[in-house]
Amino acid sequence: MKNISSQLRDMADSFEADTDFFSDFKRKSVEKILLAEKHENYKKAALIGREIKSRAWKDKEEKKSMLLELISLFMECAINKKGFLEPAAHSIIEVWKTLSLDEQSEFDYLIVKHIIEPLKDSFGREEDEIYLQFFSLFIDAASKKSSKLKELFTYLDLDEERAGEFFIRRYFKSLQKRHTLTHEEKKNVMKVFVLSRGTIGADALISSIVLSRVAKELPKSEIIFIDSLSIGKEMFNFPNVKHISDFTINGELRNLAWQRKAFSLLNRIEYALDLLECIHEETKKLSAEQYLILDTNTRLSQTGILPLGDLRSYFFMSTYLSEEEEYYAANLEYDKVSSLGDITNIYLNRIFGVGSRTFPEIAPSKSDLHKISSLYKKFSLDKDFSVLVHFGGEPESKYLSLDFEKSLVINLIEKGIKPIIINTPVPREKVKIKSIIEFLNKNGVEVVNINSEENSRSDKSAFLFEGSLGELTSLIKISNFYIGYDSLGQHLSSAVGTPLATIFTGHINKVFLKRWTPFGRGFSKIIEIDKKIDLYDSEKDRKKSDEKTLGEIFNYIEEYRKSKK
Repeated sequence: MKNISSQLRDMADSFEADTDFFSDFKRKSVEKILLAEKHENYKKAALIGREIKSRAWKDKEEKKSMLLELISLFMECAINKKGFLEPAAHSIIEVWKTLSLDEQSEFDYLIVKHIIEPLKDSFGREEDEIYLQFFSLFIDAASKKSSKLKELFTYLDLDEERAGEFFIRRYFKSLQKRHTLTHEEKKNVMKVFVLSRGTIGADALISSIVLSRVAKELPKSEIIFIDSLSIGKEMFNFPNVKHISDFTINGELRNLAWQRKAFSLLNRIEYALDLLECIHEETKKLSAEQYLILDTNTRLSQTGILPLGDLRSYFFMSTYLSEEEEYYAANLEYDKVSSLGDITNIYLNRIFGVGSRTFPEIAPSKSDLHKISSLYKKFSLDKDFSVLVHFGGEPESKYLSLDFEKSLVINLIEKGIKPIIINTPVPREKVKIKSIIEFLNKNGVEVVNINSEENSRSDKSAFLFEGSLGELTSLIKISNFYIGYDSLGQHLSSAVGTPLATIFTGHINKVFLKRWTPFGRGFSKIIEIDKKIDLYDSEKDRKKSDEKTLGEIFNYIEEYRKSKK
C-alpha cells in the first residue's frame, strides 16, 4: 500500500488549485439538487430516509424492497432530467452500510444494474455528472467497510467524509488534459498500458483499435494489455503485446480477473487499487515520461474515477464529444462521429497526432483458425452460403421473441441458406437454443453439431456450434454472414470483416445505439426496433413487427449476395 500511496501523494499535491471543470461541476451539482427538490419524488425519498434512520434493520426482504423503491425514485428523477435526488442517494448509501457479507453481492448488483449502468449507458453529460455525484458519496462511505481503502485515505490525509471529492477532482483534471506527444516524447516511451474495457464486445470494438494503433505508433515500446477477461491470447496476437491477468507483489499472487456480476461495489474499488499496484510494480524503475496508461473509459477504473497512476502518464477517453471535438472530427472528414470506434480514433489522434482512421482488428490464433476451417470443410459449409446466428446478449431486454428466432432459422433454411446457430454456456440461452432445436426437429430439419464426429447432413439441415472465444472468432471470420442482437458477435464480425445484420432493441436511447453501432470497413446493417416484446398492444402487432424485421434481414442478405456476383 505504501508504494501506491506515495504515488498518489504526489498526485494529490497537484490538485490544490481548483479547475474550471470541477468548479462547473460543483455549480451544476447544486443546481441539480435544487431542481430535484421541486420533484414530487423528493418528499417520498426524504420520508423513506427518515424511516431508515429510525429503525434497526433485520429483515433482508424489507431492506431489498426499500432499496428498490429508493432506486426507482432516484432514477426517475435522473433519467427525466429532473436533477440529483439527494435524499434518495443518501438513503441508498445508508441501506448499503447495513448490508451483511451475505447480502452484499445481491444488493450491489441491483445498484449496478439499475443505477450505474443505466446512467453510463445513456452517454449523456448530465447523466454522467449524476453518476459522479452518486459514486463520490459511495466512495466516502466505502472506507467504513474496507480496511484497504481506509489505510489509503489515512496515508493521503483525506477526510473519509470527503475523499470522494479528491477522486472527482482528479477525474476532471484528466478530462482537462489535452496533450499530444511530441516526437521526442514518443521516443522516450518504454511501456504502454492498455486497459481491458471489461466486456468482450467492448474489447473487440475499442481495445483492438487502441492496440493496433499503439503497435503502429510506438513499435519499439512494450505494450501491456491488462487482460482482465483472459481473452487476449485468443483475440489480440499483435507484436510486442504482453498479456497480464495476474501479478506478484511481495511474494503474493494477485489475480486481475474482472467478474462483472460477481463483484460487489467494494470489490470494484479494491480492484482498482490492485491494478494501481500492478502498474506501479511494472513502472517502479521508470519515470512518468517513460510509460503511458490508456484508459478508454473502462469499468476497471470505474470509468475514470479511481486513480491508476501519475496524471503525467495517464490519458482518459471521454465517451461524449465537446463542440471543439466535433469540429476536430469534422476536419478529419469522418463519415459520422457517433460510434465508439470514431470516438476512440479521436482520442488516439489527440495523443499521437492526426493520423489515419484505425478500424478494429482481431487476429485469432493459427491453431484455432485451422481447426475451425477443417470442421467447416468437413460439413461442406464452404460450398454453401452459410449464416452464423447468435441469439445471445446481455441483458434480456435486447431479445425479440422466441417465435421470431424460430422463424428466422426456418426461413433461412427454406431459402437455401445454411444456418449455424451459436450455443453458449449461459443457462437461459441454452434453454432457448434447446427449444429452437426441438422446433426444427419437428419440422423435419436435421440439426448437426459441427464439433461432433458425425458427418451426416442433408439439404434440409441446420448446424450447431459451441466452442472457445478463439474458435468462435475463427468461425465468424470464415462464415459468409452474421445475424445477431447487440452483443459481442457484432463487434467480432466487424473486426474480422464479415458482413452482418444487427437487431437493436431494448436500448436506453438513440445515443446508445449510435455509440455501439458496429465499426468496420465491411457491410453492416442496423435494424432498430423501438418496442420491447412486452410493449406491443397485441400479438398481431408483434407478429407484424417480426415479419417486417425478417423482411429487412433477407433484403439485406440479398443485397450483399448481389454485390458479390
